[in-house]
Amino acid sequence: MKSSGNNPKILIADDDRITRSAILMTLHHHGFDVLEAADGDMAMAVAANENPDMILLDYIMPKTDGFMTLTQLRRMGYDKPVVMLTASDSQKLAVQCFRAGADDFMTKPMDMDLLPVIVRRALAYDGAKRRATAMDHEVAALRDALRGLFIAVTADGVCRLCGEEDGDHKDDCPVPLTGTVLQRMTV
Repeated sequence: MKSSGNNPKILIADDDRITRSAILMTLHHHGFDVLEAADGDMAMAVAANENPDMILLDYIMPKTDGFMTLTQLRRMGYDKPVVMLTASDSQKLAVQCFRAGADDFMTKPMDMDLLPVIVRRALAYDGAKRRATAMDHEVAALRDALRGLFIAVTADGVCRLCGEEDGDHKDDCPVPLTGTVLQRMTV
């Protein structure tokens, strides 16, 4: 199924058709667009072609299991949320999945009332993380721009931009102020 454009696109990768159908109906009911894969190889192909907003990934599947699929997805650069699904409630297995890059872990049989909550929470966290990263890049760019404007003179009074001392700037030096003023602004 293709995304309608506004709804988050969720990929369900599970070899059990009944489980996939139950998840699909639940997520559809809650306004998500859903893609399906019956094994790990298909999940990687769908992820590469469709770039879903999130993947629900069964741990035990034929061909390529969920753990190997997760590892390969992360190597491919897929950086969106992945929630592992498994019948095991082993803490050791959960830790192994988290170390491989899983964002959350749900045990089967799944609580279908909890599923959309987990999906929304993972998507919200991912969105917040992406916004924070974008803001970090903006702040770094502003900091670099300000550093060029305000920290143009070293402590010994030499302009970092043109190499001249104090107020004797070259004609093409972009520093509009005198070296004395700039020196006071140097951090």
